[in-house]
Amino acid sequence: MSLEDCPEPKVSVIVPVYNVEQYLEQCLDSLLGQSYKNLEILTLDDGSTDSSFQILKTYSEKDHRIRLYHWENVGYSETLSRGIGYATGEYLAFCDSDDWAEQNFIESLLHSIESEKADFSIGNYYIFHEKHKKRSVNSKKWIKAALAKTDGKISLGSEYVIFDDAVLWNKLYRTDFFRSLKIQIHGEMATAPDVPVVWCAYLSANKISVTDEMVGGNIIVQNIEENADGSYLVTVKNDLRTTTEDWFYWAFKVEGAQGKKVKFQFSQGNRV
Repeated sequence: MSLEDCPEPKVSVIVPVYNVEQYLEQCLDSLLGQSYKNLEILTLDDGSTDSSFQILKTYSEKDHRIRLYHWENVGYSETLSRGIGYATGEYLAFCDSDDWAEQNFIESLLHSIESEKADFSIGNYYIFHEKHKKRSVNSKKWIKAALAKTDGKISLGSEYVIFDDAVLWNKLYRTDFFRSLKIQIHGEMATAPDVPVVWCAYLSANKISVTDEMVGGNIIVQNIEENADGSYLVTVKNDLRTTTEDWFYWAFKVEGAQGKKVKFQFSQGNRV
């Protein structure tokens, strides 16, 4: 039986929401406009104090595919964990509510994961630097080339791949595979709590596929500046010192920019 003859599997898309009224409609419109239609969109409002909840309510009344959940603030990690528990689809995807999905987000990743019989698939994405109104491309073609040498599996010598692609939202996972990891999203990490989850997925997968398609866009709002001398200034919270220094070390190492100097400026704050 060919892929064309199989009934379309349901895909669950988890959308954590917290005070993102400025970006939320763009995110929801991009998901409702997917070329692949058999979706359930799990919108998880984590006690927003702006108009995010009302926007979600309006959208959920217009399209039955949007399922709305709301509770008092429990944090990003617990919100994601609850959403994973609510998912009923054969496949699982994530979309941050201040980002957007390309129209072929689900279709291209689903074709990749099914045709390659992979545990999860990866796509390229745009990075939009909001302050400077510039868009760049984060290509995963080099990851595809690296995995081609190891039959689509992370092995000795290819571990560096996981440091460049440790985000949930440019991927599609088999739901049973994701749940089989039996791990919790790290509640103690104040930023990027999904990183260890993605690392675990990489190291546990029997096969990983990569599509050549662009699948989404990530809006960058944090304060990252390139100085005139070519160095970078990163402003982060004091309590993120260890996590951020380690994260940026690996990010710049993998991207081949280790010759750049990275300067850190630490400031106080409650939430990144």
